[in-house]
Amino acid sequence: MKAIMRNVGYLPNGTIGMVEVPNIIINQPCVISIDPSTSRTGVGVVSMDKQILGSMAIERENNETAIQFKVRYKQFIGRILNENKLISRVSFEEPYFDYIDTAKILFSLRTSIEELQEEMRPCLDHFVIREVNNQFWKSDFLYPDKVPSGRANQKEAVRAKLIKMFPCLKDITEDEVDAIALGIVTVDNVRTNTEKNLITKKKQKPFEYNSIFFGVEDINSEEGYSYMLTMLAEYINDGSIPKHIVDDAEIIKLDGKGNFDQLIYNNMCGEDRLLILGFSTNKYGNIILRENLGYVANTHDYMISFIWRKNRKQKGNK
Repeated sequence: MKAIMRNVGYLPNGTIGMVEVPNIIINQPCVISIDPSTSRTGVGVVSMDKQILGSMAIERENNETAIQFKVRYKQFIGRILNENKLISRVSFEEPYFDYIDTAKILFSLRTSIEELQEEMRPCLDHFVIREVNNQFWKSDFLYPDKVPSGRANQKEAVRAKLIKMFPCLKDITEDEVDAIALGIVTVDNVRTNTEKNLITKKKQKPFEYNSIFFGVEDINSEEGYSYMLTMLAEYINDGSIPKHIVDDAEIIKLDGKGNFDQLIYNNMCGEDRLLILGFSTNKYGNIILRENLGYVANTHDYMISFIWRKNRKQKGNK
């Protein structure tokens, strides 16, 4: 395995570009973004204010087997992650499986960061891992332009926009370009709390859930929000809602589109947590009928529902 690390600096001709360095020093909060490949994996280091702190091209050598490359890749990335506690996120592109042999290698690399975090626990508990959909991050990065068809055209479009933003990146590999662009998108979504928009949405299986519905005049007002918090506190205090699921609660305003139950299954994301749903009483008439909420719907413009699983998901052994 050969790893080339670069940082922003002065080139021999006096211009600013990406200069090869023996190590990348991370001195501010940042994300590490990875574009995995069977031959050369790109890594970007982007600060939370979107400065380019560095990039890496990790190349598989000709005499290296896939297993040898993975082991050395893990050792290299593990050292970077362990030495830099200011890394808050590691995002990597969801593998694009085109050929079976490629799929095997990419799937192997795909699990490397999760394996490292478990193997080196608690040393690597300081960051969150995010697998990002290939088309989602490109759509976000290229907006308002659309993602062109064809992988070559997509790579060209991403490079063109990134180089326009940061001319100093013009000489790095396409793998590093994609990784840095992914890092910029990751930072944007972390700052706006919209990371879930980058994750492939898989249809979740049905499960039984508990629900509490009540009416409010306006879910967008301070009064409505305060009333919701008051009701939540009451249900926690009387034991109706388990206290531990509130820590990861999510408030979602529904627009009336889609199947109500499936929206719950999908937004629960396979976790054991509390969903707080707000919607107009003019929507989801079948739910209002099913839950005998006709009076509430007739006397309020909006409704709020607390949703949580009936059966607790089992945690791993402590």
